[in-house]
Amino acid sequence: MAEGPELAEPERVVHKGRRHKRRRHRSRGNEGSCGSRSHGSAPGSRHRRGASSRRRRRSRNRPRSQDLERSPRSAPRHEHREPRAERHRDGGPPHIEVEIGAALGEEGRYIVEEVFGDGASGRVLGCREEPSGKLVAVKVSRPARRQRRHAETEVATLQKLQRHNRELAEKHVVRLLDTFEHDQDFYCIVMEPLAMSLRGLLQEGDGGMFLADLRSSAHQLTNCFAFFQSMGLAHGDLKCTNVMLRRGDYELRPHPRLSDPDAMAARPMPWPFE
Repeated sequence: MAEGPELAEPERVVHKGRRHKRRRHRSRGNEGSCGSRSHGSAPGSRHRRGASSRRRRRSRNRPRSQDLERSPRSAPRHEHREPRAERHRDGGPPHIEVEIGAALGEEGRYIVEEVFGDGASGRVLGCREEPSGKLVAVKVSRPARRQRRHAETEVATLQKLQRHNRELAEKHVVRLLDTFEHDQDFYCIVMEPLAMSLRGLLQEGDGGMFLADLRSSAHQLTNCFAFFQSMGLAHGDLKCTNVMLRRGDYELRPHPRLSDPDAMAARPMPWPFE
């Protein structure tokens, strides 16, 4: 039987070549993959590795900082920073600092005699107006734009109330007398001096009030709120510390409700009070 031509060998050669090409193609695709260990890291890693090695060599050859004499340019930045401005305990700007006898306003019109107290928006000073000698209260806002806006809004509201009905405004609301600026930072409001708050009156005794005093306070407050409502206004911060008495005279009497014979309650005088 005659042997035929050997055709299988060329097919195997072609088949091997194809398989070899596929393997090369597969290896090329895996060259940039992170999981390939045989081909190293991704393209461009040689450049990064070379840069990091150069930086290490530079750091080794660089002298230590303690061996160099510190110059003004090499000094830490925080040594050249300006000190921060003093802040109040609540995080805001500090209140105004004035000495007794200091002159405020135009031509030193208001002479500081005492400090009435501090609030969230400013400090209230007791001043003597010259040349009349009348005692006034000067509310000095903090040197911040937010407190200044609040003070300007307060002045605008008081002026609006006085224009609407001056008689009711002077009866139920603190009287606005003047405004001025001090050192271009402090906005000042001049008002009539008030005696004490309703909370201060309660603290003078053992707490509580007489029923007649409660009725008088509630009657005055409701009339004041009716006056606000006639103008479309509402009080946004009603509390005992914001309800003020115009006169500070009071007397202690036995408490009307407590069984303790030593318990006392403060009554504002003269009565009826404002």
